[in-house]
Amino acid sequence: MSKYNEYFVRSIEKDINAKFDKVSFSMFKTNITTGEIVPCCQTLVEGVDYYSANNAGQINAGLEIIKVLSNHYGIKLPVFVDNAEGVNELIEMDTQLIELVVTTEPLAITYK
Repeated sequence: MSKYNEYFVRSIEKDINAKFDKVSFSMFKTNITTGEIVPCCQTLVEGVDYYSANNAGQINAGLEIIKVLSNHYGIKLPVFVDNAEGVNELIEMDTQLIELVVTTEPLAITYK
């Protein structure tokens, strides 16, 4: 792999990851045998693979991705958060959050 290609792919990763606080992306992997750069998209939550992160980490990672894309495209839509009872603190969002939680109460609607 040329130095230019290595610099190019690392700069793409750096630019994308600079937009996020807790989420990062591994956009390329280097094939150990050939040295070739292979595109991939592995999501990391505070350095841990997304699928290994706990439920709260996964939910907040999803919210952060929605927030960054919403700001980038200038679109604000309501966001439904399922299993919200499993998260102590949701990240700050600048859009309406509709939190779906398990409860023994009859229909309970709260507005924030």
